[in-house]
Amino acid sequence: MHIEDKSSVVKPGYLLNLIDKIKADPLPHILILDEINRTDISRLFGELFSALEYRNKKIRLSIGDLEIALPANLYFIGTMNEIDFFT
Repeated sequence: MHIEDKSSVVKPGYLLNLIDKIKADPLPHILILDEINRTDISRLFGELFSALEYRNKKIRLSIGDLEIALPANLYFIGTMNEIDFFT
């Protein structure tokens, strides 16, 4: 969701645009999420968790009329900052 002219507009963001670009490319693609422990993971990913489990199947997103299908050649790497861990 984006804010344009003081109103909310639903349109594809970075991840959906990335998926469109790499669909036809057979090479592996890696999306690196730096310091992933600094966010609420389930809130960040939302329906993406389902899309990860059912790759190449369309999952309807909860906002707008958008769907997501993660290609098999898209990999995610999440880094964590060890300093933020509690002992």
